[in-house]
Order: sequence, then structure tokens, then C-alpha cells
Amino acid sequence: MALAFGVPGIALFFTQLIGKLEADTVASHQIVLNFTGLTHMIPMTPSFGVTIPVGHVLGEGSVQAARLRSFRVLFLRSASRSYQPPACYCLLM
Repeated sequence: MALAFGVPGIALFFTQLIGKLEADTVASHQIVLNFTGLTHMIPMTPSFGVTIPVGHVLGEGSVQAARLRSFRVLFLRSASRSYQPPACYCLLM
């Protein structure tokens, strides 16, 4: 019994393309993709982390305190361009 495949998709195209490259080339591209993902996730982490303290103060009914905590994270992200979890968390409290 033969397997029936549909129209070849883009995944098959890239698989064939990568198959023609050498192992060193594919490994170097994987390193770059991992590094790119890391540099994307680090600035995004404070944005996810601030949602909890902001949600707590919004639940208490204090919109001004929520706005203040949001601006603190924006300031920390723009001023330092790095993220240290204990420092950011202590400043949000």
C-alpha cells in the first residue's frame, strides 16, 4: 500500500534546502536562531512579569498605582537595556 502525499509544502522545500548544506553551516545557523530567540525573550520578560503586580493594584482599584508600576518597568527597560529579576521585582513593590 502506497502512502499518498499532498502538495509539497514549504516545510519540504526547506528540508530539501537544508539537506544540501554542510553540517557546520546548519549548526551555525542554529546558533544564530537560538541567540536571536534569546535576545527577543529577554526584553519581553519584564512585560510579562509586570502584569501580576499591575493586576493586583488594579484589583484594589488604584489605577494611578498601576500606571506608576507600568512606567517603572518601561523606565527600567529603556534605561538599562538589561533585565535583572530581583532588582526589577523589588522596584515594582
